[in-house]
Amino acid sequence: MIAQYLETLAFKHVAPRGIRHIAPVSPGRDSELVAEVYSQMEREFQLAPPVTIHSVIPELLAGVWSASRESLICGPTDRVAREIVAATVSKLNACPYCVDVHSMMLDGAGRRDLAEAVATGPNARSLDPAMAGLVKWAAATLSPGAEILSAAPFAELDRPQLLGTAVMFHYINRMVNVFLEASPMPVRMPKVFQRAFGATMTKRIVSVVGIPGESLHLLPASPLPAEFRWAKSNPAVEGGLSRMAASVERAGQAALPANVRELLLERMALWRGEHLGLSRSWVEEAIQPLNPSERAAARLALLTAFASHQVDDGVIQACRSVGANDEVLVATASWAAFCAARRIGSWLTAT
Repeated sequence: MIAQYLETLAFKHVAPRGIRHIAPVSPGRDSELVAEVYSQMEREFQLAPPVTIHSVIPELLAGVWSASRESLICGPTDRVAREIVAATVSKLNACPYCVDVHSMMLDGAGRRDLAEAVATGPNARSLDPAMAGLVKWAAATLSPGAEILSAAPFAELDRPQLLGTAVMFHYINRMVNVFLEASPMPVRMPKVFQRAFGATMTKRIVSVVGIPGESLHLLPASPLPAEFRWAKSNPAVEGGLSRMAASVERAGQAALPANVRELLLERMALWRGEHLGLSRSWVEEAIQPLNPSERAAARLALLTAFASHQVDDGVIQACRSVGANDEVLVATASWAAFCAARRIGSWLTAT
């Protein structure tokens, strides 16, 4: 009873206060599709802002939930293994919100050693070889050509869900950095209490094992992007990623002019996972050839894809000043973040 109360308090009342720039659809069920997604989320996860920030576009919400659910929540892969991938990728992307949440998930699963390994890095000596290898693999997902990516330390059966989890968190981290505060927890709560609180409220969530494929009815089937061909051996993961890809593409086409999309895709084709510096001069140089009315959206898209932590109030307000509403902001960031996730997905296997 106490654990359920803390879980509800954290996800329904505390975490939503950290949402920035937009007002997501409330659990009042304004849309049948939103209502159905929210109902499934409540049973199998929680109404967590990293997913619910997409609710201003119901189809996009359904796509993101489907890909997240089939990769992270369903069997057969060990949930703890996927949580360590989620936490490690989140650290790689400098997303403190997601690092906190998925470290709490590991605590909730009784694996504090893994939660601590996220902080100490892939060389943590206290881990067993299998988990240490998984941490090293996740930490290499921004390093195309790394030997460990072509000789992954896990079984072929587990590949679609572990790679799917990595891809989804390269996407989610970017969306969180744009639209959420840095921590899901009350700022004044001491660290020792954060850990106890987090482990208590996540214990139920991390124990849920969803039935594969139960989210696929939310959206029609769509082709799987070539970058995710490694998902074909798991129809549920394939279905979730393909549905998300279609919903993101439709949202992006509706929100962004073709030449803005082309600009990002051209730069993405050359990207090899490198982190860009603190200066935004590269952004301003890149958008200069565009029409003045398109530069704000292009700036948001490029920063989301390549340096999401640099999206600030000024970037958002510039978009608002040329007419962007919540739907356009979410669609722009989502399309850009997923472009990066697709690019990363293309180099996670040698085949």
